[in-house]
Amino acid sequence: MMRRSFMLSSIAMLTGCFAGGIHAAGAADPDISVTYTSVIRGRSIHMKSARLPGDKQWSDGLFVCDNPKEWRSSGMSPGVSSDSQGLPEWVDFEWQEWPHPYPKVPSRIFRAKEDPAMERALQQWRDQFDSDSKQIPIKTQRVQVRGRIPLDVVQEVMESQRSAQRGKLPSKLMDVYFVWTDHGVKLYWELRDPVSSRPLKSGGDDIDAL
Repeated sequence: MMRRSFMLSSIAMLTGCFAGGIHAAGAADPDISVTYTSVIRGRSIHMKSARLPGDKQWSDGLFVCDNPKEWRSSGMSPGVSSDSQGLPEWVDFEWQEWPHPYPKVPSRIFRAKEDPAMERALQQWRDQFDSDSKQIPIKTQRVQVRGRIPLDVVQEVMESQRSAQRGKLPSKLMDVYFVWTDHGVKLYWELRDPVSSRPLKSGGDDIDAL
């Protein structure tokens, strides 16, 4: 099962290439919407792990495709992480950068057990993937988060969440973007209106200038 899960997540690099979501915080932190995205042309990011202080796992096994023009809006995927830490002090990332194009995945992959020839083709693809993975360097970087978002912005979000009526969205939401670039992983954040999606405040790295 573990082997099949890894194989399927590997295929995601060639098809979906994104994962992200909403991280529900504790009482001392605002809820944040997290997006992983990339502006590196011609490469997909295999984010092997993202860990928090205390060696707590935040995310792993995610693939992020390049989309330099639409890095803010590409690949949003809602979901709630019940064990998240809200706004972390920092995140340690470990990843590989896969070049495009990658050999096409055999068709009818989910019916491979019913077709011996397809099973052999899938095994060849899997062996090639494993071999190539060993040749791609693993990169690491610690990205500071909490200290780069002004305290007054964090307080605005928390006050909005505290005063929101039950079953209603707060008047302000925080989006945090981790963006892979040719210069490493960068951080960008936005405070926005949840109805219009209009940015109210923003900060962090100037991704469009890179």
